[in-house]
Amino acid sequence: AAGEPEPDAYAFEGDVVREIRILNKSLFDPSKPGENKRLFRWANRLHRTTRPHVIEQQILLEPGEAFSVEAMEESERILRSNQYLYEAEIRPVAAGEGQVDLEVETRDVWTLRGGVSFNRAGGENSYGFNIQDSNFLGLGKEVTLLRVSGIDRTSDVFRYRDPNLAGSRTRVELSYADNSDG
Repeated sequence: AAGEPEPDAYAFEGDVVREIRILNKSLFDPSKPGENKRLFRWANRLHRTTRPHVIEQQILLEPGEAFSVEAMEESERILRSNQYLYEAEIRPVAAGEGQVDLEVETRDVWTLRGGVSFNRAGGENSYGFNIQDSNFLGLGKEVTLLRVSGIDRTSDVFRYRDPNLAGSRTRVELSYADNSDG
């Protein structure tokens, strides 16, 4: 079943993790039918894939530690919980007597979003626009810029979310708003 470890994974239980290799794929795979189109190739070139160290920070196993299927499965769950990853799979690979390498394969999703709104009611205009990237520069950080202007208030908002502050498991969210009414 999907999400279940390969039966072979249990054969590595207790072996020492020698190396972790990150294989991060682009948004679209040109080798797949229907994904080798000019627009998709352009999107792949424009998109900054998640940096390997961002993925490594979320893996519960490290080189020199004993391999555990449970830690591997939990690491996959952590990676899949990121909205900037479409898929994540960790495969143990034999690396010699009592050693195992881990191949971590991920695939990004498009994370840049934006919006514009305009409204006129009662002779007054209101508008808004925003831009948000939930994997800013491939760092796994979310940055949002927002401007909303209505009858009573104009607001400029900057928001920053970091799910792994300085490589830790600490989350932080900072928001700054400059409002015309204080």
